Amino acid sequence: LAVPAPDCMGLWLYGCGGCGKTTLATMLFNRLSTQFQHAAYIKLEHEQGTSIQHLVSLLEQLGATSVRESTPEPTLLLRLQEHVDNKHVLLVVDNVEIAGDLDKLLPAIAEGSRVIITSRCESLPDSEWLKKVRHKLHHYEVPMLSEDEAMQLFRHSANLDGGCKMPNQELDRAETELIGACGGLPLALQLAGAAIQCRDDNQPRPLSDWKGALKELQCGRSEPDSERKLKGILYRTFGRLEQHQQQMFLDAATVLRGQPKDLALIVWSDSHDLNAGLWFEGLERHSLLRCDSKGRVQVHDVLAALARGMLQDPRTAYCGSRLWMQGGTVKGAQAGQSVMLACLGYRASEDIIGLPDMSQARIFLVKWTSLPAMSRQGWSLSRDLLWLQASTPEILHWLPKEGRLKLCAMQLRQCWHLKVLPEPISRCVALQHLDLSNCCNLTSLPESLGQLSGLQQMKLAHCSSLAGLPESLGQL
Repeated sequence: LAVPAPDCMGLWLYGCGGCGKTTLATMLFNRLSTQFQHAAYIKLEHEQGTSIQHLVSLLEQLGATSVRESTPEPTLLLRLQEHVDNKHVLLVVDNVEIAGDLDKLLPAIAEGSRVIITSRCESLPDSEWLKKVRHKLHHYEVPMLSEDEAMQLFRHSANLDGGCKMPNQELDRAETELIGACGGLPLALQLAGAAIQCRDDNQPRPLSDWKGALKELQCGRSEPDSERKLKGILYRTFGRLEQHQQQMFLDAATVLRGQPKDLALIVWSDSHDLNAGLWFEGLERHSLLRCDSKGRVQVHDVLAALARGMLQDPRTAYCGSRLWMQGGTVKGAQAGQSVMLACLGYRASEDIIGLPDMSQARIFLVKWTSLPAMSRQGWSLSRDLLWLQASTPEILHWLPKEGRLKLCAMQLRQCWHLKVLPEPISRCVALQHLDLSNCCNLTSLPESLGQLSGLQQMKLAHCSSLAGLPESLGQL
């Protein structure tokens, strides 16, 4: 990849879920990005963004200016092509599932540029872009770890690489069997190691814990899909978490995946009356979630899919407690159920009619540019709502008409029809974060903002029509 070669455009990394494709792609990107004029890394998460959002992200990372999501997709594609013409660029596209992802996102790049693609598929024969460059793209199946590599990763995840020794042959044998049951799959090794982490006194867990973890792994070994091998060990780990941590993990795997960690911690702290930062660190030690380099909450694709399975399984206590978009379809809660958290994408407005009760929701994240028909059916949001995100100002009409609101975070990004902040803002006495970025027709802000003593951050990027700031902000 680093050496100029006319017959090599890049790599196609493929393999099962949890084998380390993203880790390898990230390592290559960090190592090579400084050798190119521009570099961009994009992870395709269809429940978190549309193709337009992915194009905007690519353009911004490649140094383009004045890029907005209101721009038509054909115009963005043309700008992307113009921006990479005659330049050496490095592009990483992670988690490609369908041919359209490649055809919409990847332009014709100049000789000397490089592309790294990760996918669970060995190839996507229907991709027009791939047909043109197939002979220049090297396919590499990411292998399972060797015995030595598996041992190192497992012991690191279990905190056994800091001097902790196995006190007897039984534990030593259990470790060997547990590592073998993971089959060299990195994610399984991380989860299994985290499940039997060394105790605070630097001593290994009891033999019963090791045998329990081994049993869970072996239950899935007959399944054809590597992801199902992880199901037992994840359920075991999940079952041993405190209830607050279980809630946080399910939040992260469905609604808050890809959202800013600082906002998530604010909401979690208010929801559960706890030090959410410490609980978050505990979930990180269990390898269930992490914070990425941009400060966003992330959960591995495989773990997120398994968590969603829990929320759709009527045998689990949390079934129907969350609502999210997947592949353009509403998933999770059904009609009559009370939803705790909801995250709905652009295509949800028609599907959502007649679905669950949002009156108890703590978090409501939507990407509609106009209200769906259910707004005429007397829908309302909870007075206890903590986080509201929307692209239409009319969403504020769903808030309670009287009394103080508990909102900690309000994101009204790209509300192009918003000219003046409506009255409910003055009743958000607990508001800490207000994001009005890209509200290009916003002309003024109310003086009542100065009464929000807890306000810590207000984003006004690209609010080109805003004449000035209220004097009352000086009181904060």
